[in-house]
Amino acid sequence: PDFSQVAFDEQFVNFEAFEQQFDENRQFFTEGINLFNKADLFYSRRIGGNPKNFTNANLGDLSNTTQSFTRMLNATKLTGTTDNNLSMGFLNAITGANYLSGTDSLGNAVKVLTEPLTNYNVLAVDQRFKGNSSVGMINTNTTRFNQEGNARDANVTALTANLNFYKNRYYFNGAMGRSMVYDTEDNYSGNALYWETGKQAGAWRWDHEMVLISPSFDPNDLGFQRRGNKVHQSLGLSYQILEPNNRYLKCSNELRIQYNRLYNPSTFERIHGEYQFFGLTKSFLAYGYKLEVRPKEFDYFDPRVWGRYRINPASFWHNAWLSTDFRKPLAYELRGGQWRWADWGARGHYGEVELIGRINDQLNLRFEVEAGSHHHVGWAQTISTDSIGMALRHRRNVEQTLKGQYLFGPNSYLSLDLRHSWNRIENEATYHLNENGSLSPSSNYSDPNLRINFFNIDLKYVLWFAPGREINLLYRTSIANSDDATALVYIQNMQSLTDLPADQLISLRIVYFLDYAQMRKSTTLRRR
Repeated sequence: PDFSQVAFDEQFVNFEAFEQQFDENRQFFTEGINLFNKADLFYSRRIGGNPKNFTNANLGDLSNTTQSFTRMLNATKLTGTTDNNLSMGFLNAITGANYLSGTDSLGNAVKVLTEPLTNYNVLAVDQRFKGNSSVGMINTNTTRFNQEGNARDANVTALTANLNFYKNRYYFNGAMGRSMVYDTEDNYSGNALYWETGKQAGAWRWDHEMVLISPSFDPNDLGFQRRGNKVHQSLGLSYQILEPNNRYLKCSNELRIQYNRLYNPSTFERIHGEYQFFGLTKSFLAYGYKLEVRPKEFDYFDPRVWGRYRINPASFWHNAWLSTDFRKPLAYELRGGQWRWADWGARGHYGEVELIGRINDQLNLRFEVEAGSHHHVGWAQTISTDSIGMALRHRRNVEQTLKGQYLFGPNSYLSLDLRHSWNRIENEATYHLNENGSLSPSSNYSDPNLRINFFNIDLKYVLWFAPGREINLLYRTSIANSDDATALVYIQNMQSLTDLPADQLISLRIVYFLDYAQMRKSTTLRRR
């Protein structure tokens, strides 16, 4: 299948120790997929995309390397529901082998297999019964075929339950899973358990959530998990006004406390409290506020060396938003927030404005701009397990998006999707991470200044020339650039975009629906 006309990813700068999740834009993986979304075991972006070097090939001695995206060879999806409310689904996808080309230390051109031919399978079953409840099972299997040696395989299974009782006033959602990973050098397994229970009707509501994940539970061959090794609990209490009064159509106040520990060793991570308000007035003006307070916390992941941790000082975070009636020809939404740590000068603030305009029955536009300034502390460099550097960075960012659609008539339209993200990151100080989790000023570590631009334009024309038959013409320009030109302010940066390397694409796609019954009928008539 060809996915060249799929919407672009909204890329962003990530300083965290964890993988970031992107939305799925491929139509095959967005339609009829709800049955497979159980227990977070299926993340369709694993299929295709960037190779993951699952052969554990040594790439450190190669230079001048090039590599393309992994190509999907085929995909099949079957789903259905019986008269007894038993839903079943099966998904299979196969991706081709992918090689990295480069030059070795002797100057020879080489090709290294980084991702072999891979078969992905997902099987899901869900039985619904009275009371709007269900129980289910999901299994994901990833098998890689490496004729040159070993490759990593994985199998993950989870049982799920979604139960509503006492006339749907109370609920219980739960899942328990087990993963088996057959790696090139070692095999390992892990377990996970999740539940959430609470009261979901009436003015007063509560909920309790528990997540237990062992260090070796790993669903990431076909699922998504930012991190394991955790025991996280949260308890929430809210009061809802569900009937309109003199001021509100509805509103809510919520208090929540969250307590996090490592699974192994059983060690405290953090505790924090939240307050959140939401209100919708009779004029359909909606607004909200959130406050979060965190005492001192222990970060075991940002140092990137297991067993080391950083003590983050006490902090507070709060944000507010306001949104007008989206049914009107012109609507807007405002958002803003601020945060501050008690030490190291770490702090930040941001603001966001979104305008939504329905100019007439043919033209509608949506424009959004977000700007922020953040002084944050994060990992910078690891020289050895005893020499880990942290940095205080000042990050300024401005992001703009413009989306629009113009209807030429009932059978054709032109759409625009534009996004530009500018990030300027400058080092303010470097620190040495001490054994007790504190930081000491140090000049032994480096942390580069960076200017990062992401720029995308999609201009697309669609024409339906018959039922189930259409023409799609797409023009795309993409820029993803990183350098050290942090001296440029925003206007100068915008002026320099034309000097940056860009990828351009023109794609024509024709979809033609063949009606087998009609074709057979026409053939029969001609024979007569």
